[in-house]
Amino acid sequence: ALWFVMTLVVAACTLWAWRRQLQILAAGELEAPPRTELLVLAFMTLFSIGAAVGMAFFVTPSWRDINWAMIVVMALGIAAGFVFRGLRMLRSAPLFAAPPLASEGIILGAMLLGHLIFVPPLMSGGLEGGTVEFNENVGKKKAVVKKWEFALTDPGFYCSSPTLDGDRLYAAAAHPTFRGGTLICLDRQTGLKKWEFIDDGAFKQVISTPFVADGKLYIGEGFHGDPKCKIYCIDAEKGEKLWDFETNNQTESSPTVADGKLYAGAGNDGIYCFDVKKSIDQKKGVVAWRYPPADYKGRDLRFGAGMRVVGKKLYCGTGVHRDLKYKDKGETAIFCIDAESGKLHWKVASPYPIWSTPVVKGDSVYVTTGNGDIVDDAAKPETPGGALLCLDAETGKERWRFKVGNGIIETPAVDESHVYFGSRDGNVYCVGRNGGKERWRYFLESPVIATPALHVNEQKETVSVFAVSTGGKICCMDPGTGDIVWTYNMADRLPCITASPKLVVTPMEKGHRRQLYIAAGVGGGLRGLTEHKAIVLCLEDQIKSE
Repeated sequence: ALWFVMTLVVAACTLWAWRRQLQILAAGELEAPPRTELLVLAFMTLFSIGAAVGMAFFVTPSWRDINWAMIVVMALGIAAGFVFRGLRMLRSAPLFAAPPLASEGIILGAMLLGHLIFVPPLMSGGLEGGTVEFNENVGKKKAVVKKWEFALTDPGFYCSSPTLDGDRLYAAAAHPTFRGGTLICLDRQTGLKKWEFIDDGAFKQVISTPFVADGKLYIGEGFHGDPKCKIYCIDAEKGEKLWDFETNNQTESSPTVADGKLYAGAGNDGIYCFDVKKSIDQKKGVVAWRYPPADYKGRDLRFGAGMRVVGKKLYCGTGVHRDLKYKDKGETAIFCIDAESGKLHWKVASPYPIWSTPVVKGDSVYVTTGNGDIVDDAAKPETPGGALLCLDAETGKERWRFKVGNGIIETPAVDESHVYFGSRDGNVYCVGRNGGKERWRYFLESPVIATPALHVNEQKETVSVFAVSTGGKICCMDPGTGDIVWTYNMADRLPCITASPKLVVTPMEKGHRRQLYIAAGVGGGLRGLTEHKAIVLCLEDQIKSE
């Protein structure tokens, strides 16, 4: 809206300038002294171009940043006026020449052309600022600001989501250049590093999300093709390894702890359940049970998704082999397993692979499914697709299914009435829990892998939805309409954001302070994973009470 208003104003001023010039010439009035006008325009040109160069030097500019666009348009307009006046002084006017053009008309005309040139990026998604607030409730919310940023030295990126525990933030990065991983602990208020864990260089690249329980941190390692990966137990305060357990496959599954048991998937090696106390006492992983059992004769099962334990039941799903040498990519299904014994309660076929952790709310299980991965859509001959499933938690019977046109990779966010999730089609979706009817969708211009973060108040009402696209749009959205409240755009840093953000809401005297933690890679774009720098940043806004 601001850009269109400015364009109309510049157009009106351009017409006014030409009309004024004609009136001056008709009245026989003299124009401004040429040398004086040239000196003024020279100073303005140097100042405006210097401002543009200075902004480009200190802040990497984006052609979709409205601040950068305004500076460039103004600089080009003034420079056009300076060149025009200079050429007029160098040439002698013919006896029967057309009336001279006004310098101010040239400047405004060039600026109008610049405004029109920027209309296509505006219509394709909007010109964005670094911290822009769009909010109808003026005075109730403050624009988002970046509080701190932490970067690792080695090239890498985060596809493992950060984990918060008190004032500590845990995040695990992947380094594709040497297939290694780094687990860090940061002070979540300052971004200062407390410790770093690399297992003496043996820690592999990570997609597993850390889980913290009773002062211990549990995490898997490895990407899809990494063999012989470990499940780790680490002292959460000191960053020291307490024990590890080597499996026969990758352990990209996100583990969980419940009732003294640790549950983690190990790809085609199955699900492992460890006795937590015995493992700590014996300083090694003590297996309580494993699924599937030794006598299993079915299709391959690849447990790369996260584990969810509710009561005495474990819910999880299976993905597929992506290696071309496998003719049978494996069975895709949703499982409900007895958490104490490892006995199967039920299994339901899934239309697509499952890489996310199921969500249990009330008597329903919500599971996202989809093909493709965090970087690419499904390769031919597959057709991209995904679906959100709602199942009966007790029986596994499907209650409803919501289909989308591309893969849904990460876990949905669920509140009392709605389910929110992102898709590789670039949309954030909101559907009703009762029946799965679409409430709204919003296009964020690049794939949305990460799980949205919800601000839920004391009355269990969702106040805001925070969504992140791989291309760098971080948005605070109205949960009822999907309208944008504010956008923090990192597109100019060539990011790839696939890790789910984490939110901390702190009550204040007259409202709430909200801190959003993002783990990402910047510098390589959506597919240049070896060119990225791994960063964690904290964004903060404030919301006032009614």
